[in-house]
Amino acid sequence: MKQRWWLGSIVVFLLLLPLWPFLARKGFSPAEPQPSPQQGQGVPVRLIQPEVRTLERTLEVTGTLKAENEVRIGSKIPGRVAQVLVDEGQLVQAGQPLVLLDTKDLLAQVRQAEAGLEMARARFQQALRTVGLTETQTDTQVKQAEEALKAAKARLAQALESTGLTSAQTATGVQQAEEALKAAQARYEQALEALRLTKEQVEVQIQQAQAGVEMARSRLAQAEAAAKVTPGQIEQQVAQARAALETAKQRLAMLLSGARPEERKQAEAALASARANFENAQAHYERMSRLFQEGAIPKAQLDGAKAQYEAARSQLEMAQQQVRLVNLGAREEERRMAELQVQQAEAALQLALTQQVQAEMRQRDVEAARAALRQAEEALALAQAQRTQVTLREKEVETARTQVEQAKAALELAKAGEAQNRIREQDVEAARTAVRQAEEALRLAQANRVQTAMREDDIAALRAQVRQAEAMLQLARNSLADATIRAPVPGAIALRLVEPGEMVAPGVPLLTLVNDRLIFFEAIIPETQVAALRTGLPARVRVDALGNEVFQGTVAEVLPAGDASSRNFMAKIALPNPQRRLKTGMFARGEIVLETRSDALMVPQEALVREGGQTFLFVVQDHRAHRLPVETGWQQEGWVEIRSGLTPGE
Repeated sequence: MKQRWWLGSIVVFLLLLPLWPFLARKGFSPAEPQPSPQQGQGVPVRLIQPEVRTLERTLEVTGTLKAENEVRIGSKIPGRVAQVLVDEGQLVQAGQPLVLLDTKDLLAQVRQAEAGLEMARARFQQALRTVGLTETQTDTQVKQAEEALKAAKARLAQALESTGLTSAQTATGVQQAEEALKAAQARYEQALEALRLTKEQVEVQIQQAQAGVEMARSRLAQAEAAAKVTPGQIEQQVAQARAALETAKQRLAMLLSGARPEERKQAEAALASARANFENAQAHYERMSRLFQEGAIPKAQLDGAKAQYEAARSQLEMAQQQVRLVNLGAREEERRMAELQVQQAEAALQLALTQQVQAEMRQRDVEAARAALRQAEEALALAQAQRTQVTLREKEVETARTQVEQAKAALELAKAGEAQNRIREQDVEAARTAVRQAEEALRLAQANRVQTAMREDDIAALRAQVRQAEAMLQLARNSLADATIRAPVPGAIALRLVEPGEMVAPGVPLLTLVNDRLIFFEAIIPETQVAALRTGLPARVRVDALGNEVFQGTVAEVLPAGDASSRNFMAKIALPNPQRRLKTGMFARGEIVLETRSDALMVPQEALVREGGQTFLFVVQDHRAHRLPVETGWQQEGWVEIRSGLTPGE
C-alpha cells in the first residue's frame, strides 16, 4: 500500500481544465494520450487525496423568538384602577398581587349584604321562636279545652241524673266546686299569660316587618338611582366604540397594504368625523360635570359621560395617527402600534357592551328591589293581621273569667245548702253553659292550630330569604376578592397596559406576563421541507442582536397546519434561557440539522468534470490519468460527496 500511495488519487488538471472541451473534440483521452509535437513532455497536474469527512444536511431558517408562556391578565369585574403594583420587566411569583381596583363600592356592597343577611337571620329566628312557642301553647290549649269539655259534660250528666243530695253528697259537691274553681282560676291565669305573649310577639313582628319595608324602599331608591343612565347614552357609547374599532382596523389594514388616494380621503373624512364626535363628547362631559356639581345627576351618569369623552378622544387620536400614517407610510413599530390600538378598540367596545349589560342588570335590580318591597309590604300586612290573635286571646281570657265566676257561684251554692231543686236547676244550667263554653274554647284552640300550620309556610319563605342573603353576601365577598388581581403563574411583566385611575372591564388585558426561562424560536419552514422535520432534531440559532453567539436548541414541535397564503409552516425550537438574554420578539436565524453522515468520501468540487449529463473524475493508475464516472451527493464548503464510483484505496 505504501508503494502504491498514488492509487485512488484524483488527478485534477487545474491548468488544462478550461481546455478540456477542445481536447475532447480532438479525440484526446487521458487514459490514451495522443502524441504531441514534443514527445515525452507531460501535462502539469496537482494530485489530491480524497478525504473522509462528517457531513450535515441542514435547513436554514429565520423567525422570531417567543416566550414559553405568555399570559394576558385581565380583571373579572369592572371597576376603576386604584394602584398598579408592578412595572414592565419586574419578576413576579404566582399569586402575587399585581393590580388593585377601587373597593369603596365593593365594601359597601359587602356591608349591605351582611346587614341583609343579619336581618334575614333575625326574622327567621324570631319566626322559629314564635312558631315553637305558639305550637306549645296551642297544643296545651287544645288539651286543656278537651279536658274542660270532658269535665263539663260529666258535670252536666251528673246534674241531670242527680235526684237528691245527701250531706255526704253535698260535701262532695263543695269539694268538686272548689276543685273546679281552682281549675278555672288556673285556666284564667294561663289565658292572661298567653294574651301577654301574643301581644309582644305581634308587636315584634310588626316592627320587624316595618323595618323590612323601610330597607326595601331604601334598596329600591338606590337601585333606581344607579339605573338612571339612559339606554340612549349606553347605545351612543357602543356606537362610538364600534366606530373606533372600525377606524383602528382600517388604519391597520392601511398600514399593511399601503395607502391609496381614496384611502387618504377616507382617513381625512374619518378624522373630521372623529373630531366632531370628540367636540360633542367634550361638551356633553362638561355639561354633565356642571350638573353633577349642582347635584342634579348621580355619579354613575357622570362616569358614563366621562367614558364617552375618553372614547371620543382615543378615536380622535387614532384618526390623527391614521392620517399621518397614510401620508408618511408605515413602519414596523407603527404596524405593531396599530395592532395594539385595534386590541384597545376591541377592549373599549367590550367595555361599552359590558356597561350596556350592567345597565340591563341595574334595571333588573330595580325590578328585584320592587319585588322585595312588595314582599316586605305583604309581610307587614301579614304581621298586622296577626292582631286578630290578640282578639282571640282576649276572648279566651273573658271565657276563663266567666268560668271562674261560674265556679265561684257553684261553690257558693254548694256551701249555702240551698234547696235540692234550685241546686239541681242552677247546676244543670251552669253545666250546660260550661259545656257550651268548653266547646267554644276547643274550637278556638283548634283554629289556632290551623294558623300555626299556616305560619310554617312563612318560615319556609324566611329560610329561603336567609339562603338568598347568604348567596348575595358570598357574591359580594367574591367581587371584593376579585378587586385584587394576582399573577396566575410566575414570570416577568412584559407589557403594562393600565394606569391608576383608568376604568377596566372583564376580558380587557391589563398586563402581559411571560415565563422566559425557556424561549421558543418560531422558525418559518417552506412546505417543500416540512416533511423532513421531526421533533428532537438539533438546531443552532444565532440572534442578530447578540452578535455571532450560537445557541443550541432542539425542535420541540412542528405545527400541523400551515399558512394558506404563503404555503409556509412553523416549527418551534426550544432554547434554554437561564440568564434571560433572549427576549420575546427578537429576530433570529437558525440551522436545523436534518441528517448527519460520519463517513462521507469527499473531493474538491473543482476536480469534477461534467459531460453529457454525467460526472467524471480522473484517477492516476500506472502513471496515466483514467476518466472514471462517479455519482455525487451532498456539497459542503467547496467539497462534494462521492456516493459511488470511487472507494478509498482503489
